Amino acid sequence: MGYVFIGEGNFKEYEDQKPMNIKWELNEPMPNYLWKESAKMSVG
Repeated sequence: MGYVFIGEGNFKEYEDQKPMNIKWELNEPMPNYLWKESAKMSVG
């Protein structure tokens, strides 16, 4: 899956530098149909 815009968000925090982990808070919940695909991406 390529880039998908899921809405605007606000920066919350970051950790480390290489690789950097960034946490965002979305203004609207992520659509249910994207949960399965996003879980695949987080694993690798």
